[in-house]
Amino acid sequence: MPAFEYKALAQNGKKTSGIINADSKKAARSQLKKQGLFPTEVKEQQSGKKTSGQGLNIEIDFAKYFERVSAQELAEVTSQMETLIRTSVDISETLKILAEQTENNMLRLALVEIQDKVQKGESLSSAMAEHPKIFNNLYVSLVEVGQETGKLDDILARLREYTTKMVDLQQKVIKAVSYPLLTMFISGAVVLGIFIGVIPRIRKLFDTFGATLPLPTQIVLFISDFLLNYWYLIVIAVIALIIGVPKWLATENGRRTFDTWLLKLPFFGNLFRMIATSRFSRTLATLLRGGLPLDKALPIAEKVLGNVVLAEVVSDATDNIIKGYAFAKPLEESGQFPPLLVRMIAVGERTGEMEHMLVEASDAYDQRVDTKLNSLASVIEPFMMVGLGGIVLLIGTSVLLPLLNMSALAR
Repeated sequence: MPAFEYKALAQNGKKTSGIINADSKKAARSQLKKQGLFPTEVKEQQSGKKTSGQGLNIEIDFAKYFERVSAQELAEVTSQMETLIRTSVDISETLKILAEQTENNMLRLALVEIQDKVQKGESLSSAMAEHPKIFNNLYVSLVEVGQETGKLDDILARLREYTTKMVDLQQKVIKAVSYPLLTMFISGAVVLGIFIGVIPRIRKLFDTFGATLPLPTQIVLFISDFLLNYWYLIVIAVIALIIGVPKWLATENGRRTFDTWLLKLPFFGNLFRMIATSRFSRTLATLLRGGLPLDKALPIAEKVLGNVVLAEVVSDATDNIIKGYAFAKPLEESGQFPPLLVRMIAVGERTGEMEHMLVEASDAYDQRVDTKLNSLASVIEPFMMVGLGGIVLLIGTSVLLPLLNMSALAR
């Protein structure tokens, strides 16, 4: 059944809007009138598809290109879904309630479409799988297991806990990098303003001087002239990077080279490795607790690593398990995963408490990531101060040396 987005006036004159299921636009208007609403606009909606028209009358909703469902919104919906299903509310009714109360248009439309498919007899997991931008393989696989075992509420509780932890980690990373990035942006803007607005005016004074300028002054003037006269080369270079780098990363060798380089970066390489390890451990633990066997859970958990080098190690470990060998051995031999994780996995294999050990490992690395992120500003700030100080020193020297020479000649 199609979903229609509507705008209407209530009997008290108040404006309202929402989503309604109906066989046609006419039927949607009829339903709205029965609810005491006067529809002013009704249009069919399909999530993930653009609105188009005929001939020159083409309407493009640019906002849809920027629509997304955040991890925080997914965590909230998962929590509400768990609560409703745990209180014995029907799945179809649960989806309807969630669609009515969510403010995210992309998520609301997806829930309406999922509800429609569930009403037609399709399983919840297969309906969710048609919206991969919202519900990833991890989510769909666990929902499928929950339906098969009749413990969907328990599965949703684990998904809620998992998404909440991922949101916390994401917010910590954003909070840690936002201050250094903002400082770098402001410092760069100030320096750029000096080279474009201040140096050209000082140059006029130097031109009247007529003498040979010191090397620092020549360097500063050259940079200023380049920014003023050849700025288009910088724009072209930036555009080339924006286009070229993604294409390079899309190649197998490019991605592997870049991911290898990331892991070898001083300070940041270890931070990237710990974040990937934490996400992988928690994801795998969630899948195992949901009832998936290890050999089926690993390919799903592998995708959250976000690094080809680490993912290849996990892929080799999966093959090792299928052949009947230990999981921890390939991780240890690769040298790519932290020793603590390898030891805890080995203990989990011996004791049969793999899920518990993975959660412990994830918690441990979350704490380490938190400590690293808190110290990030103290690590970056000295380098930023040295760099900015060097630029200020170069500019100051370039201005003062000619002035001192002018004073000496005047004497």
